Formats: sequence, structure tokens, C-alpha cells
Amino acid sequence: MNLTKLNVEVWYLFHSGFAIKTQNHFLVFDYYNDTPTETDRSLWGGVINPAEIKDLDVMVFSSHSHGDHFNPKILTWEKDIKKIKLIIYFLMILK
Repeated sequence: MNLTKLNVEVWYLFHSGFAIKTQNHFLVFDYYNDTPTETDRSLWGGVINPAEIKDLDVMVFSSHSHGDHFNPKILTWEKDIKKIKLIIYFLMILK
């Protein structure tokens, strides 16, 4: 694979959150803050607007359930995004 020819865009989504757009996928990692820094809801404002990515093949990853790595808002995106997969890792320790 020739890495110099990859067309990849990356957005910082606060704390440990990132969005990455590749040729075939839109990946969201550890979505946290749903309040934009700008006046509009957009990737450039640091938040996901489902209307912006509704026609993409979206994969959303949450590494764990802490509030700074998981926003329950991601569970509502599937009503607007046709091709979405949620990969959520929650480790529950029972006593």
C-alpha cells in the first residue's frame, strides 16, 4: 500500500475523540462532547451532525463507558445514518 496516496481527513472531537474519513468509511472514536465550539453543529465545530455523514459508511467506536469516552447520543444516530455500526466495549465487573 502506498501511504502517500491515501486521502484521509481527521477531525478532533474534544478530549480523546476523533473522526476519520477514508475513501470507504467514516470512523468515530470515543465521542464525548456534543456541544459545538462554533455556532453550527459540524465537524469543524468539534461535534457530529448526523446530517453531514448520513450517506457514508459509518463506524462508531467507544472504548469504554466513562462519560469522557462515551456519549449516549451516538445511540440515536442510527435513525439518521443508514449505514452505521456501533462498536462499544463495556467491561462490567460483577461483585
